[in-house]
Amino acid sequence: MTTGTQPGLRYYDGADRDRDRATLLVTITPSSLFDLSVSYANGRENFDLELMRARPRRLSADIRYYFAAKIGVGFGLLYEEQEPTDEL
Repeated sequence: MTTGTQPGLRYYDGADRDRDRATLLVTITPSSLFDLSVSYANGRENFDLELMRARPRRLSADIRYYFAAKIGVGFGLLYEEQEPTDEL
């Protein structure tokens, strides 16, 4: 029985991965009506089978406004990049 794929192909979703990541999160709440959050993450990913090594970086910013104690609305921006690397 054949699956219809090439036997020599390697897939990211089927490969084991080691991931290390550190995140710094800062939230400022100047009043009970809104808050601001900024986060930065930096890490390292190593896929098994030597598929890829990468250094992902992520920067995000969020603002939330609260109409009442449990009702609010928010807006966020996210920038993320994957930089391929030869490091282990």
